[in-house]
Amino acid sequence: MAIKVSESLAATGSTGELVLKGGFVSVQGTWAGTINVEVDPTGAGSWSNITDTAGTALAFTGNFNLAIDNGAPVKTRVKFTRTSGTAVVALIGE
Repeated sequence: MAIKVSESLAATGSTGELVLKGGFVSVQGTWAGTINVEVDPTGAGSWSNITDTAGTALAFTGNFNLAIDNGAPVKTRVKFTRTSGTAVVALIGE
């Protein structure tokens, strides 16, 4: 059974969180700003950006689709630092 958070972000902020091992993020809409996918592996509210294989934080400035593999179930959310517009976010996992 899939679990999902769908939100339209029209201000700087974050989506609700899901505990995911793997999943998918889709961000669409007409917006300007920066999107980060964040994880809280300890569950203590210590969020950090997901990174690429070189350890560089991923930051998106346009619409995207991204497969997520956290390796273990961890709290996951999408953070939007907005300049303008509305980002339509879907965070999906099992």
